[in-house]
Amino acid sequence: MKRRYDRGRWRRPASALVDLRRRGRAPRPRRIAAGAVLITGLLILAVMTILGLGSMRGTILQERMTGNLKEQAGAFQAAEAALQAALTAIEQSTSPPDPDAWGSGSLVESCKVTDPDGSAACTYLETVLADWRSSATPSQGVPLANLGGSALLGVPDAHQPRVTVEERYVAPLDFESAAQGRGIHFYTVTALGTGQVGQSKTILQTTIPKVFAW
Repeated sequence: MKRRYDRGRWRRPASALVDLRRRGRAPRPRRIAAGAVLITGLLILAVMTILGLGSMRGTILQERMTGNLKEQAGAFQAAEAALQAALTAIEQSTSPPDPDAWGSGSLVESCKVTDPDGSAACTYLETVLADWRSSATPSQGVPLANLGGSALLGVPDAHQPRVTVEERYVAPLDFESAAQGRGIHFYTVTALGTGQVGQSKTILQTTIPKVFAW
């Protein structure tokens, strides 16, 4: 005699499957998904951190570049102010200024072709430029204020612009005019400008002719 089995009797109820999952006998898809989310979040956080650091470095670099440009512009403007002060002092002179007219080292005789190599006049400008380029507190030349200019506001005394002038006289060809000093005076003005913090220096130079009325 064959026994009949009811298939429904041998099916495992849903509650049993749930119980097996709770006991660790079934897969745990929820925990796997949670781990994937954690890894994805960490990757996103790492990418955002890298982007933030890159942006910060770019901002710092731009700030330094802006500061350098400001320092260079300040040095150029300071040198130009000293140059203009010297040119104004020369233009306002009614007779050839005496050597060192605006202080020691302010006005010297320029180097001539007839001067021997190594003479004081021919090495003067080289000495001045070497001092201006290498010294944190230059001493050659004279400050802007010696030539009637006003000291720059916000700039320390050690960084105030400095200037020196070289004079060369060219006598006229006729004897009478030469005896009266009616030749042409050439003035070479060299000026130094320094930024407010002393990290940038600018040196400007120009030469102007001057004929004095006698």
